[in-house]
Parts: sequence; structure tokens; C-alpha cells
Amino acid sequence: MLGCDKAETARAARRALLGDAQLSQLGLEPIAVGPGVVELHGWVPSRTLRARASRIVAAVPGIDSLVNCLLVRGEDDASAPLDVTDQPA
Repeated sequence: MLGCDKAETARAARRALLGDAQLSQLGLEPIAVGPGVVELHGWVPSRTLRARASRIVAAVPGIDSLVNCLLVRGEDDASAPLDVTDQPA
């Protein structure tokens, strides 16, 4: 029974995201990891949209806890160039 509840929680979170004009095309993925617990995964173009997605999903009935794993393009995908002299032999 919990599996069904978890699945419905994830579906409800997905519907809430799809119902928002600014978030609907981003392909964000809510994953129910436990009863009332959802992780939110994907990429957003700004911190503002990261916060917006978090607020929308957290407001879904049945979600008691949200782990926001969203990454911001231009911030979280930037990596420093590797210095090959620092690499182990």
C-alpha cells in the first residue's frame, strides 16, 4: 500500500510542476523516497526557479518533507579546469 501512496505523491508533485507555466517545460523529476518524502531532481535556469519549484512541490497535500536536489545551470555545471600536474601517477 505504501508503494501506491508514494507513487501518487510523486504524480501529484509532477502535476503541480506541470501546472506552472515557468516550470512545466523543464522536465523536473519528483521522486517519492518514502511516505510523504519527495526528492526533486533536474536542472533549472535560475535560483529563483529553484526556489519556486521547491515551494510548489512542498505545498502539495501529502508531502511532509522535500529534499531539493535541483541544480542551477551556469552555477552547478561549471567546473574548474584540471591541473594535470596535480594528478596522481
